[in-house]
Amino acid sequence: MFALAVRLILLLLAIVPLRAQDEQPGIDEIIAARDASIAGFRAARKATSAECRTTYLRVLDAALKTSSDAATTAALHKERDGIADGLVAPADAIGLPADVAAARRVFFNGVGKASVDFDAAKKKLDADYLKTLSKLQAQSKRDKKLAAQIAAEKRRVAEGK
Repeated sequence: MFALAVRLILLLLAIVPLRAQDEQPGIDEIIAARDASIAGFRAARKATSAECRTTYLRVLDAALKTSSDAATTAALHKERDGIADGLVAPADAIGLPADVAAARRVFFNGVGKASVDFDAAKKKLDADYLKTLSKLQAQSKRDKKLAAQIAAEKRRVAEGK
């Protein structure tokens, strides 16, 4: 799902520079396309993380129903509360059954992959965006206002925003 969203957004961003040659859109349109792409990447990361969290919470709920040991039940409750609140670190949890520990690793791997995919997609998007800005800057040497906007955008990208 995330990979498909990334491809569609990168395709959309590739279209903007082509339109720039034909119709000369303003920098505001190019900025909006990048911002929309990043919002799409964030939404995909959030959806993937939520899916991983939901799956892991189901495993925890099932384990809680079948748990008969008080210490294991307490560990499961603590883990579930932490996952539901988003406050659990990926360190090994002590006292969890083997199947829950395996599901925990899958959860953290999925959330981590979503973050890595987001970072990679944003890095590629930013590289393409900077190329587009450079082309636009070369075409607009006489327009000081546009040159200032482009410089501000390049700074924004360099700052990771």
